Amino acid sequence: MNEQFEDAHPRRATRWHKSLRWFLAEFLVVVVGILVAMALNSAYQDRQDAAAERDYLQRLSRDLQGTIEAVQEAQAFERKQYDDGILASRALASTTRPANAEQVATALSHLSERRTLLLRNATYLDLVNTGNLRLIRDTAFRDRITGFYQGTEFRFDIINKNNTVWVDESYRQRILVSGLVMPRISSNLPSLADGDNETKRLLGDALPLPPDRLWTVPPDSPDWAVVRGNLRMRLMVASATRGLLAQTMGEARELKAAVDAELKR
Repeated sequence: MNEQFEDAHPRRATRWHKSLRWFLAEFLVVVVGILVAMALNSAYQDRQDAAAERDYLQRLSRDLQGTIEAVQEAQAFERKQYDDGILASRALASTTRPANAEQVATALSHLSERRTLLLRNATYLDLVNTGNLRLIRDTAFRDRITGFYQGTEFRFDIINKNNTVWVDESYRQRILVSGLVMPRISSNLPSLADGDNETKRLLGDALPLPPDRLWTVPPDSPDWAVVRGNLRMRLMVASATRGLLAQTMGEARELKAAVDAELKR
């Protein structure tokens, strides 16, 4: 009996060792399979993220090009507004009616116009709202993109608020709506040029332009002070807008160059 028991014990031990080896081998296969699957999934996800990052950068480049073109148009308009402001300011520095009164009145009429600036930030908003801003792997570059859009939005808000307060609510009301200077069918906005020409063609002499009241009041009248004061503020708004637009243009061009360089990597 003792010999049989002793023979059975080694057999059980042998079977247990074999089972353990099989278990470890199967466990190792499972672990390796999981690790390989995770590595493959990670590599696939990295490729997907890289492709998404590139797509976003391409869209950012297009948005920035649109911003550059819009700012160029705004700069051209503001240069004309500024030039009109200088012309009118020089003419009205005298207390007598200027020889080029019609040109001055047209310039004063132009200054009642302004452009509303809209930030072209569809791709940036998509990045932020979806949480995909993380796809821009370079954190310094990501911060640069965020800084540009936040800074540009702030500058555009300043321009639009200045226009609302000083152009719409002050200058336009006190100079044109008051009748001191009659609105001319003329504009520094290229988008209005065709409409102005069509209006002139249709009206012809049917609606003669009333005289500007400004030229009928004495030089010491408070109306002249109103015109000069509002004109000075209007010129300051145009000057400030030009500075803010120039800053935006410089930053937009630099960021677009950086985005395009990133796309070439």
